Amino acid sequence: MEKIENKNKKGLVITAILALFLIVFGITYALFTVTLNGTKKVKLTTGTLKLRLLDANDNYIDNLNPNADTGFDIELSNAVPMSREEALEKTDNIYTFKLKNEGTINAKYYIKLEDLELDSGEERLNDKYIEYEILRDGEDVGEYTKLNRTSNRIINLGLIKPNQVYTYTLRLWVTNTSSEDAMNKTFYAHLRVDSEQTNATKEVDLRVSNILVDKKNGAVASYADTIDEGFDEYGEGLLKITNIFAKLPSKGDEFTYTITIENKGVLDLDVTTGYDYFTYHKCIVADINTKPECAAWDLDGNLTINAGDISTLYNYLDINLDKLTNKKILSGGKETLTLFAKYKENVENPIELPDLFDGDLKIYYLK
Repeated sequence: MEKIENKNKKGLVITAILALFLIVFGITYALFTVTLNGTKKVKLTTGTLKLRLLDANDNYIDNLNPNADTGFDIELSNAVPMSREEALEKTDNIYTFKLKNEGTINAKYYIKLEDLELDSGEERLNDKYIEYEILRDGEDVGEYTKLNRTSNRIINLGLIKPNQVYTYTLRLWVTNTSSEDAMNKTFYAHLRVDSEQTNATKEVDLRVSNILVDKKNGAVASYADTIDEGFDEYGEGLLKITNIFAKLPSKGDEFTYTITIENKGVLDLDVTTGYDYFTYHKCIVADINTKPECAAWDLDGNLTINAGDISTLYNYLDINLDKLTNKKILSGGKETLTLFAKYKENVENPIELPDLFDGDLKIYYLK
């Protein structure tokens, strides 16, 4: 019994010592815990998103004006089918309105036509019979001419900055290709504008955002600069990567260009590239069929070498050249091109290869 009691006493003493150690440890830890309050203050102020719809006389016609009808109603009833030329000569099919940004931030906006409820007994006219023209500040900004070809009936979208005002002119008419199915029908719609905040500063802003050049062994690869030449008279944009140069002197040499094209604007863009835009002038044209070091590109972007036996450079190269043809790059999206070539290591009779790249890569884009 005494041994048991002694063991119990020892256990209690050990437990008490451990408890005291934990208390002391806890106090010691607490003594080294410090809270600091900074003297600098942080203040975040959010911007406001506020677009207004006005008529030609600057009267508010949106749902933010309690004294105005909500939106902008358009009706085509008993309309006569006509050609585009005839419709553009008329004046009774014109709807003029203004869009104003009264907020403090850039806004991406969508103008659309939304169906309204028809009266009893009326039948709705199919969108495929409705043609339109929409001008913004006098410029035609309609991507399509028929309503049924639009996405969700969006007839225009764009970027509007604080305090900016756009004046729109919209024409609608019944196409002259209408069938009997279009007779005694009514088109009744509501003009609607949806908007959202955007970090974009331009409607069209396509960029070569990054170029990586990786070369191995004795490969030579370089470029000079990137240039945005803007839009030409046909509305086609152009980016250039200037003075791209690449050469593979020996077996085992390789290079890779990785080019990122990014759409920072609010509009979707159709982008086209082609390697037939490169120029190769190491040899004169008369030499192409006789000298193996002379190269040429065909219109499809295939690299060929003509040396009597019409052998191809693909006998000497592993090569991959990405190409874009009317590739749609969405707003906020990107596309990556890869230009890769390697002089094969298992070639038995290597030749001196021509300069693979010696010129500008042109990137065309359309709104």
